[in-house]
Amino acid sequence: MHILVNQIRVDADQVASVIQTMISTKAIRCFYPRHEGPGTRITFTDGGGFAVTEDFQTLRSQVVDIPLVDLTQTRRLTSEPGEDDAEDFGQDVTEPLALNADAIRCFYPRRPDLGVGTRITFTDGGGFVVDQDANAVAAAVGIPGTSIALPAPGQGQEEAPTLN
Repeated sequence: MHILVNQIRVDADQVASVIQTMISTKAIRCFYPRHEGPGTRITFTDGGGFAVTEDFQTLRSQVVDIPLVDLTQTRRLTSEPGEDDAEDFGQDVTEPLALNADAIRCFYPRRPDLGVGTRITFTDGGGFVVDQDANAVAAAVGIPGTSIALPAPGQGQEEAPTLN
């Protein structure tokens, strides 16, 4: 399925314009509300992406042919160069996130000493942490009844054995 979106393009002089763009929904990795302005940011399974003028809920209602999983992601806002006095600099923001379950390569719980949530890795090698625990992610992607154990603090930091 393809949908028509209004892509936001910014030229070399930082002048924004909007161009209608047809995208394949099967190529969507995930999308989430933009932080730097209105609209939504779409990323694709090849790692590329762009902003569109459509809001998150509108886009979510248009993408119906792929297995979307609704999760949340918390991130710390950082300032752009020259914007150190930005009002929301350093604030944690929790935002909705819709991702294509078919684009997930693997996921696993974060070590407790690194924080809560689940690390998701995509088929293109990219990835990020979501707020939900690994069992909630498993249920969301269609693997109910799974019990994924949390790693012990520091687990995974051991030196790997040497293969001769």
